[in-house]
Amino acid sequence: MADVNRSLVMVFATEAGEKKTVTLNSPAEGLEGSDVSLQMDALVESGILATDNGVITQKVSAKFVVQTKTAVAVK
Repeated sequence: MADVNRSLVMVFATEAGEKKTVTLNSPAEGLEGSDVSLQMDALVESGILATDNGVITQKVSAKFVVQTKTAVAVK
């Protein structure tokens, strides 16, 4: 039986121009690109995400990652 894991990987830029990746495991089903974009904007505007290279200043990209794990019988 296969085990499926889903995550949302969001990439932001910091004040120093470095990239910061934030991964959210098991995001809500039915999220669309517009939903993700709005939430990423909210994170940027809040200033809540700080890194060693400063706070995030803009969104760069986002993607859903779906990982399927299937057990293999070995003898």
